[in-house]
Amino acid sequence: MNTEFEVDGLDSIFRKLQNMGKEGAIIEDKSLMESVQPVLEDQENTTMFKDRTGNLRRSLKISKVKKVKGTKVVWIGDVDKKANYSWYIEWGDSKRKPRPFMRQSYDRNKNQVYQRLKEAIENNLQK
Repeated sequence: MNTEFEVDGLDSIFRKLQNMGKEGAIIEDKSLMESVQPVLEDQENTTMFKDRTGNLRRSLKISKVKKVKGTKVVWIGDVDKKANYSWYIEWGDSKRKPRPFMRQSYDRNKNQVYQRLKEAIENNLQK
């Protein structure tokens, strides 16, 4: 699943981080990973599907920060593809209805992620 999260209002802070060079990039990456924790926790605690083996819930995690088309991104979910069926749970298939736990966890937590991102950047800048 691919969801973009625009961070409006933080442009000047991100520019400052970019001007800091490598240290700023480390702070930015750390802050991004910290801020999406509520989405991961929401996915782990969802009731949208039964996880009889526990494999899918154990496979859920936050990816390392990557650059895609010049934008830093993190993925949340089965990033190592240890439970390849997460896609079918999210989107369904010819025999099963979709149970969109990834999108819903993002939608429920996006405001909190934005707030946590601002706080994480501020805290990490002060260290």
